[in-house]
Amino acid sequence: MERKHNKYLTPLAKELRNNMTKEEKHLWYDFLKTHIARFTRQKILGMYIADFYSARANLVIELDGSQHGEEDNAKKDEERTKYLKQYGILVIRIPNYEIHKNFKGVCTYIDKIASERMNRKDQNKMTHRTDWFKEAKYGLFVHWTSFSLPENATEKDLNKPYHQRLQDYFNAVEEFDVQAFCAQVVEAGAKFLFITTSHADLHLPFPLKELDEIVPNHTSKRDLIGEISDELAKHNIKLLLYFNGEGSTDPDYHKTVKFYEDPKTHAEYCYKITEAISKKYAKKIAGWWIDCCYEAWICEGRGLRYDYKRYANALRAGNPDSIVAFNFRGVEEWGSEWGRNIADFQAGEENDIIHLPTSRFSGESGLQWFALCWMDDFWVHEKIGTPTPVHSNEKVVDYIKKVIANEGVFAYNVAPYRSGKFSDATMAQLKYIKNALF
Repeated sequence: MERKHNKYLTPLAKELRNNMTKEEKHLWYDFLKTHIARFTRQKILGMYIADFYSARANLVIELDGSQHGEEDNAKKDEERTKYLKQYGILVIRIPNYEIHKNFKGVCTYIDKIASERMNRKDQNKMTHRTDWFKEAKYGLFVHWTSFSLPENATEKDLNKPYHQRLQDYFNAVEEFDVQAFCAQVVEAGAKFLFITTSHADLHLPFPLKELDEIVPNHTSKRDLIGEISDELAKHNIKLLLYFNGEGSTDPDYHKTVKFYEDPKTHAEYCYKITEAISKKYAKKIAGWWIDCCYEAWICEGRGLRYDYKRYANALRAGNPDSIVAFNFRGVEEWGSEWGRNIADFQAGEENDIIHLPTSRFSGESGLQWFALCWMDDFWVHEKIGTPTPVHSNEKVVDYIKKVIANEGVFAYNVAPYRSGKFSDATMAQLKYIKNALF
């Protein structure tokens, strides 16, 4: 569509807007004005003025009086329709008498077409955003949190008080060897990396004043995420973030955000925090995996805790191309419809490598199929001992190949030591996978 405003049509458009027919007024004030497709009236489109236009649905609605049946007018209507079609705009024409005789039916008809076209546009956007993800095929997911234990942990490292646990985590952030950590990701052959920011405790491994204003002493001085993103970028590996706004083991955060007392207030804090993170990192972050969005959290008749459309907008505030997943139901419960036309890929959390895609968009809600499985320790290294792969090399490679064959994506979850180091056993399996796949 020609974006330059046609100033010569402006006076006529204003006149038509001020002198709408009774049929146009009825349709506008009683239906289109508040429709989710966000219609505008008497909209200038190139060399024409449309009665009603929705940019979200790429849809024009024209109300026709009896004069439109005349040969000359019919030919002009045909030319207009042809002109708009080249810009992907559908024109539907509704006779005025239908507004009088079948108004409800007209509204149903318009709503159906507008909804289908908006869904198609959203699907196209989702497809475009996940193209790189589908081509990447395989990557890592790292759960590195305030509960991650040192390599040679003893009993004294277990069950530490909450504030000591946070202090140990932020000390680990300051001591973290970014180059050594990223070298492991490269050696694994991963094309992308998810890494936890918050988890059971609501901590962030980077400065963020928006969280500091909510609850102090929950962010680091060092920008670890920024450094990891920069280092991975040298190897064309994309970084994505895990975020959990619950903070189930964080009493200070829980109390401040009124997690149980006022779920909607808590949700507002989550939007605020994630929007600030998205704007902070912009294109440095390729996507998000949002945990604990469980449908069971329908709060005492007050509806769902989160407005997922709003949440997704917050997550993409700094990078509109960010891909987003919400963990709606938890492990191996992949039947939610809440993510349709909002999320980009399914959360795909599983306890065993047995689930397979039937096609690229066979994930829940018609999303990009994705699976994530813990492969050494149970998500986080929080028990004394060495994280050890639970599946044979051959089984893992066979599974990943089957996922890729049907255009799915798989992430191998690693539970590193507090230093960020992967166990030798896990690293050996990751190298085997790389050699087998690439």
